Amino acid sequence: MVNISRNLFLLVLLLFFSGVLSAQNKKYVVYFTDKNNTPYTISTPTAYLSSKAISRRQKQNIVLTTSDLPVTPAYVDSLVMRGAKVYYSLKWMNAAVVLADSLQMVSINKFPFVKKYNALARIMTTKSYCTNNEVSQAKNNQASISYGNSYNQIHMLEVDEMHNDGFHGEGMLIALFDAGFNNANGVSYLDHLYTNNRVLATYDFVDKEINVYNDDAHGLEVLSTIAAYQPSALVGTAYNASFVLLRTEDVSSETEIEEANWAKAAEYADSIGVDIISSSLGYTKFDSSIEHTHQEMDGHTTIIAKAADNAASTGILVLCSAGNEGNSSWHTISTPADGDSVLAIGAVDQYLNYAYFSSLGPSADGRIKPDLAAMGENVTLGTTSGGISTNSGTSFSCPLTAGLAAGLWQVFPSLTNMQILDALRKSASQYLHPDIYLGYGIPGYLKAKEYINAFYFNLAVDFTIFPNPIKEGTIYFTSDVKYLNQSVMVRMYDITGRQVAEDSIIVSNINNATSINMTVFSEGIYLLRFYFSDTILKKKIVKY
Repeated sequence: MVNISRNLFLLVLLLFFSGVLSAQNKKYVVYFTDKNNTPYTISTPTAYLSSKAISRRQKQNIVLTTSDLPVTPAYVDSLVMRGAKVYYSLKWMNAAVVLADSLQMVSINKFPFVKKYNALARIMTTKSYCTNNEVSQAKNNQASISYGNSYNQIHMLEVDEMHNDGFHGEGMLIALFDAGFNNANGVSYLDHLYTNNRVLATYDFVDKEINVYNDDAHGLEVLSTIAAYQPSALVGTAYNASFVLLRTEDVSSETEIEEANWAKAAEYADSIGVDIISSSLGYTKFDSSIEHTHQEMDGHTTIIAKAADNAASTGILVLCSAGNEGNSSWHTISTPADGDSVLAIGAVDQYLNYAYFSSLGPSADGRIKPDLAAMGENVTLGTTSGGISTNSGTSFSCPLTAGLAAGLWQVFPSLTNMQILDALRKSASQYLHPDIYLGYGIPGYLKAKEYINAFYFNLAVDFTIFPNPIKEGTIYFTSDVKYLNQSVMVRMYDITGRQVAEDSIIVSNINNATSINMTVFSEGIYLLRFYFSDTILKKKIVKY
């Protein structure tokens, strides 16, 4: 009798603890079937989007859709009524991130408006940055001392030429997603941001607070490469832009909710009208039975990649670090760098050589990745103490490139985010021969500007090329009286935007022998650009 009672007691105890374990709280993503009964409408976007966000869409002819509408509030309230703690909703995915136990989730899953739910497993994140901080400074060899030791990283992207043209990011709003911006509001090289009110918003999606200045310092280092202004020491690529600083990464823990944090931050960035997102975070392996695989790096599988592409669909230019896995067992890019509308940025050293740690491509579905590369080894940057140091990682090549993109977009504000993305790729050093190391290569301001002028803008001036089309021999030029007999520079490009010829000629009347010999060129479409004293003319020719 005693043995039976003891066994019964042990059975009850086992069932009790089994029930406790099965009811442990976990984080879930709950997906909804629709956005019915929402108080929000497409016709009244000011209820959920800023005027700048609406303007960005209008400028790029992007129409509002139901994906822009917030999640139906009544659906979220229903989850709370079932005992779940709601962290936040995700409008682009029509979902909510919640904390609940398994019994609560069974009840929640019975709602007719719940499509499905997935558990957020614990993951091992691979940060897109190196943690070895090198306190030494590189030797200053540049001609202009105003950039200090940051000259190499600036000059590599032709950003010094961009600055000489008077473009430093003015009017552009850039969001940085990172692990924290420790003491960014207390260092001298960023003083100009705060005295000129160019940090427009901050938010910590990990701790749900406005303060982002008391956490990890990685975001500060990233911010310094794009925003610092301390002549003769450190100058950022777009130091006169405005910024939004968002913390999505928690370095003290490794959970998949950080991907959801990123997705929520992207929605927030969209809502306040951000032009560019620069993210120096990347995610790869899980340590649970549910894990990312190489096959999932296809641009449309992970939560964070979907969010990045959704952000791009609203007109935001999205740049992400490719990752630092080139010398590890993972080897390839992390997510969200795999996004098909994302510029994934790899790393080179100051001599333009591939940096050994930079993650390799291609994406799982065979697309060129990384897209571009910039200096990521021994990058000059700022520290929490206000000093200048160096560090390495694709975390720094990404914001350097984002600053170039900001200045380029400032020059050509009528272009869309995808046109800027296209121009940066076409300007890159190995566009015709991309590889798995640097993708299309290192972009440049002058080359991108030249490509944009050549392929996106036509100037209506009476100007003739003859004969056109042409099979063999030479082509001749004539123009209106205004440009007759003027010496000009002519450059010829193939259909990919790469320069194939350059010469200085005299544009004259058709009776003179002003010409280009087309015999040496293969069949195809070519574009000629003529640099006159007061304008640039563009003409297409066909070689058959």
